Amino acid sequence: MNWEDYKEFVKKVEVTPQHVNGITLRPLLDSYEITQLNRVLHASLGLCGEAAEVLELVKKCMYGKRKSFDAEVKEKLKDELSDNFFYLTLDLDALGLTLEDIMEHNKAKLSARYPELLGG
Repeated sequence: MNWEDYKEFVKKVEVTPQHVNGITLRPLLDSYEITQLNRVLHASLGLCGEAAEVLELVKKCMYGKRKSFDAEVKEKLKDELSDNFFYLTLDLDALGLTLEDIMEHNKAKLSARYPELLGG
């Protein structure tokens, strides 16, 4: 599967709330900026929640009852990371960005921050 196919899949299953605390957002959603902000908020909240689930699994391996980092844990991490990727895709789409945009930006940022690690 490629990025564009996955992004289209994500758009089909996206369920961005249209109501918050009983307030209907529909009248506000006629504005592109509010729609975009609502999608970014929904995706960012989802991303935070899913990142916490990854951390919780790792915490249980390090300090909890589960003492092994086995195939079952790795499969659960794969499941949670796929959820992270779903919300990251929603965020990127809401902002009009691609994975390539983010990879290039991050490479430039880290290259400037750590030139000594890159032979510079």
